[in-house]
Amino acid sequence: MSATAALETAPLFREEELEGERKINRLRLAGLFAFFLNEMFVYHVLGAVDAAFHDKALAVCAAWLGFAAMAWGYINRRGFYHRAVKYAVSAADALFLFWLLAAADGPSSPVVPAFYVLIAFSALRYSRKATFACAAFSAAAFLGLQYEALVRRPDLALPAYAVGIHMLSMLLMGAAAGYVVSQLQALVGRAVSTLMARQRAEDALSRYVSRQVAAHILAGEEEVWLAGSRREVTVLMSDIRGFTPLSEKMDPEALVSLLNRYFKVMIDIVFRHDGMLDKFVGDEIMVVFGAPLDQPDAEVRALRCAIEMQKALDVFNAAQRAAGGPELGVGIAVHSGPVVAGNVGSETRMDYTVMGDTVNMTQRMQIRASAGKVLVSDAAKSRAGAEFLYTELEPFQVKGRQEPVKAFELLF
Repeated sequence: MSATAALETAPLFREEELEGERKINRLRLAGLFAFFLNEMFVYHVLGAVDAAFHDKALAVCAAWLGFAAMAWGYINRRGFYHRAVKYAVSAADALFLFWLLAAADGPSSPVVPAFYVLIAFSALRYSRKATFACAAFSAAAFLGLQYEALVRRPDLALPAYAVGIHMLSMLLMGAAAGYVVSQLQALVGRAVSTLMARQRAEDALSRYVSRQVAAHILAGEEEVWLAGSRREVTVLMSDIRGFTPLSEKMDPEALVSLLNRYFKVMIDIVFRHDGMLDKFVGDEIMVVFGAPLDQPDAEVRALRCAIEMQKALDVFNAAQRAAGGPELGVGIAVHSGPVVAGNVGSETRMDYTVMGDTVNMTQRMQIRASAGKVLVSDAAKSRAGAEFLYTELEPFQVKGRQEPVKAFELLF
């Protein structure tokens, strides 16, 4: 178990330890009440025990019941608990059982297995030390019974080998129960470590994609998240028009606040359409559909996302206008084509991104998109189907292309 996982699980085990003590308190009360009823039945109905033992047994049972009621009241009802309580209570249980058996046949009593019951119940505390301590208290109490028998009632004393077997069995049972508890703790620790690692990975992936997509990737369905691959994707790029002069006029704190509010609105929309946030470049947003997960409807998602972004910006600007703040105008371009996708960087910092002519083309188209407009390439339009309306634009020249580019303005 890692140190971080140990810190995370410690409160859980403390809570389980407390809950285990509460369970033991309820079992103790139930067991003692059952013993009391049995003793009354055996004495008054069957007449199977003598009066001297009956009186002593009832006295010990009454004292033990009083202790059990007090433990239940403080721990179960009032919530009082300290980690030392489990040792004190285990010692008290072993002592009460010693008194009860001393009133009967000592080490020869058929009730001696009750010590093993105490050890078994102690495992409910989820503490290896407490379980072994209970075994040690039980073994010591049994040894005390043997000593008492040798001094006062030698006929009830057991042979030395029998005493040794009982004590060794109690200690071994405590060690075995403690080992099981420690294995359970280790298992929980490993599970927590795995969950924490998954959560960290999901948090990291959530920088790029929605939580739903991040969980899908971590389910192992897309190993290409780490490996490089060629993919057919749709790229969306948006850019704030007139941002440079705006930034020169605004206070830095106000500018950063404005950008953060704008980005939050836009990225929430991107994630709703299961787009991957590739990067921010100043005020520019680059989004990819079709990576790292295959999306047969990537073009449709991208165009729906672009429309919603422009409409959301109208609402954003209305709020800015009401508050007397600057309004923003955004141009968006959408293009589809092949890219190389994968994690790029060094061992200390890597980012998942896409590269290739498709990205370059989208960026150059985006430069031509005026505020409030969405430009769509012929490739993206042809794959998006008949859901959308467009106005065809005059073909235009872009850097790196000999032939003019055919593009459309998306209507909404």
